[in-house]
Amino acid sequence: MFASTCGARLLSAAAAAMLISAPVIAQNVGITVAPKAGLSVRAGQTGEVRLVLGMDAPWYVYAPTGANAKQGLIETHVRILPAAQIQFAPAQFPKAQPYGSFDVLRGRSNVVRQAFRVRPRTPPGAYKVKGYAEYQTCNGKVCLAPNRVPFSFVINVVAG
Repeated sequence: MFASTCGARLLSAAAAAMLISAPVIAQNVGITVAPKAGLSVRAGQTGEVRLVLGMDAPWYVYAPTGANAKQGLIETHVRILPAAQIQFAPAQFPKAQPYGSFDVLRGRSNVVRQAFRVRPRTPPGAYKVKGYAEYQTCNGKVCLAPNRVPFSFVINVVAG
């Protein structure tokens, strides 16, 4: 059974180094991009973007462990679209919490780490990166329709 879309806030982190795009309505999940300030990366170096997924009780999302997918559930994923000058590693999710036979993420501080490397010889400048989070929000009684929330941020490449 699917309920109608429930609104939630998209917390924006505005900074010179990284900016998230305009707020988006998300089903009981707030998304913050971090760090909020101070990220600068030289060509050939690595960095890390953190996406914080937050839910108020009793809501949760299914963790991407594979166990949920085997049961036909929608696992949470973060996708970064290809960027010519920046290479992204697979997203690293926090440890899942058991919930019956499911693996879930719940609470306000689920940090998804997304490592990246700026390609050598990348010219200095601001590089906009786009991506999205996919998830299904549930509360133990009802699951909402699967959701896809776009986000974007800027990585500033500085002269080295």
